[in-house]
Amino acid sequence: MLKIFFKGVTKHGHFRNNHLMKTCLSRRNFLSSAYELESEFNSRLNNKILKQVNPSNMYLELDQQYNRHKKLHAIDVDLYVNSISNDAYTEELEDILYKFRLTPSTVDTMDSTQHAVIRLYLKLNKTQELLEILDDRLNYGVFPGEIIIITTCAAMHLSSILKLTEYLTYEKINITNENGRAVDNIKSSHTEVHVMS
Repeated sequence: MLKIFFKGVTKHGHFRNNHLMKTCLSRRNFLSSAYELESEFNSRLNNKILKQVNPSNMYLELDQQYNRHKKLHAIDVDLYVNSISNDAYTEELEDILYKFRLTPSTVDTMDSTQHAVIRLYLKLNKTQELLEILDDRLNYGVFPGEIIIITTCAAMHLSSILKLTEYLTYEKINITNENGRAVDNIKSSHTEVHVMS
């Protein structure tokens, strides 16, 4: 579970000492961009077949195929998902994922399809939509169960959250102090994010 808290906050919301504040602010709180394997993922997408896929046309073909035969192929869905690079097609993507989930071929869903969906939504900063897709696994079929998918995508998401909180200034937050009571309206120029399971 992700919890935001200050280690050095006293009962009244002040830092105990300046040294602790300097330590918190000078520490590196996010993973390097190399951990996201962005260049490796993009090099995998530099494929002749994938470059020829037009997302608009592919969506129409997949939609027609589903409407006529109530069948979609896992490889076609994978090509479509991996061909999308901007947010112009996210609604169509969700529609295709939903329709594919209704077909018998859904058991053949490729890990790369799920990985590409998660990466795309994180890249486009559509965190809320991604959480809705992950929450509705039955209808969208995105099950981030493989360790590679979880590791890479969790790192990308955690890194983006940490970068965002690093730059937040004077935000109102609710935290709990060491006694477990809520301390409201603490203002600070920096927060520290810890992942607790």
